[in-house]
Amino acid sequence: MGVRALMAIEHIGPYTAIRLHEELGIDSPQKLWQAAQQGRIRHLPGFGVRSEARLKAAAEQLLTGKINAPLDGVA
Repeated sequence: MGVRALMAIEHIGPYTAIRLHEELGIDSPQKLWQAAQQGRIRHLPGFGVRSEARLKAAAEQLLTGKINAPLDGVA
């Protein structure tokens, strides 16, 4: 896995993926969820409780397969 695996998660771009990987050793959605569950992400500069919760929810959606895909105009 690694940085590319993190970029598959909503709200994570290249810069954030690299920071999470280098500063916390996160290299998978599972590890991202665990770090958020433990409250480790909020201690990084530029992150807080809200961004940690958003990343945790996005990782959980990816892990459970409950990704909200657009319906392309289908009502």
